[in-house]
Order: sequence, then C-alpha cells, then structure tokens
Amino acid sequence: MPQHSTVAYRALLSFFAKANRMHEAQYLFHNMPEWDLVSWNTLLLAYAQDGQGLRAVRLLNELSLVEMPDEISFVSILLVCNHLGNVMDACSNFCSVTNDYGLKRIIRHYSCMVDVFGRAGYLDLAEYLIDVMPFVPEPWIKV
Repeated sequence: MPQHSTVAYRALLSFFAKANRMHEAQYLFHNMPEWDLVSWNTLLLAYAQDGQGLRAVRLLNELSLVEMPDEISFVSILLVCNHLGNVMDACSNFCSVTNDYGLKRIIRHYSCMVDVFGRAGYLDLAEYLIDVMPFVPEPWIKV
C-alpha cells in the first residue's frame, strides 16, 4: 500500500474546508494517519468560518490533550467567540494565550478582540486595546 503524504492530506483538508464541504473535511481529518498542528488549525479555522463554534471549541480541547495549540489555533477560537458574540470566552482565551500556553500574542489576536468588543458595543474597550497593543494598528483595526 502506498505511503500517504501528510502534505497531501492537509491540502485536501484545506480544499474541503474552503469549499465549505465540512462533512468531507471532518471525515478526512478523523481518518488521517497522523495529525499535525497545521491539520488541526485547518479544521479549527474551517469550523470558525462555518459558524460551528461548539465543534471548534471541542476540537481545541482535543488538540490541547495531544499537542500544544499555537497562535493560529487561538485566532480560530477568537473568531468563533466573535461569531457567537461571546465576549467572556473571547477574553478568557485572549488571556490564555500568554498565561496558560506561554505564547506571544500576534496582531491578529488583537484585531479579533477589537472586533469582539466592537460588535458587542464595548467601544471604549476596543479603543483601549488599540491604544495599548504592542503593535502599530493596521488600517483594518479601527473602532
């Protein structure tokens, strides 16, 4: 039997996710011979973009048991919180990036949080976060 390439699986997983063929993406993911962080993050982001917040959260919990999530994993979870309008979970995950996982926050984490606060009507918090973030705000980060 031929050896299957992790790269080929990831490419196919990404294709199914981008084509919004979530059933096929889930099936492929769960039948991959091995998972790497890129494949986990691909499915996490697909769930986030498809509005499947609970599945994304469950997948992050599964990921945390076998491998340490990275910065991109948390971008996906913050997007999920944003889609669900869940400010408290977004704040918790934003803090978790550094406090629980020892990762550095990236500008995308801040832009997700600004969006979370803005959509929830917490414009003062969104503006404060823009003012204190350790990055120069990009044009898309505004209140």
